[in-house]
Amino acid sequence: MSVYGVDQEKAITNCDAGPSVGRKRPLDEVRRWHRVAPGHVVELLVESPIEQRHQARQLLGMMEHMPWRIQAPAQAQDRAGRLVSNVRLIVLTIAGRNHQLHCSESPSLQLERISA
Repeated sequence: MSVYGVDQEKAITNCDAGPSVGRKRPLDEVRRWHRVAPGHVVELLVESPIEQRHQARQLLGMMEHMPWRIQAPAQAQDRAGRLVSNVRLIVLTIAGRNHQLHCSESPSLQLERISA
């Protein structure tokens, strides 16, 4: 399906998520990464708020034409092990550059902002 002139299926297949890539990553990144699938990332960008739509379109365009990778860094926790913030961070590596998707989790992930 094409949204914003970007073929979503092609963008999803360009995700460099093969097992060979996963084995080369540190183990903690592999464990967290599997919770966010390439389709979820594309959906977050397609359904981005108006303020973030321009950046989302640019990212989708790059994802359609270049290999990309998902990383999900550990969330900050307090001493009791509870999450300090409701913001989830998803890092996309596209063409050697990291792009951070700041998402809130209420009841599902929603994109709040994009930073490079």
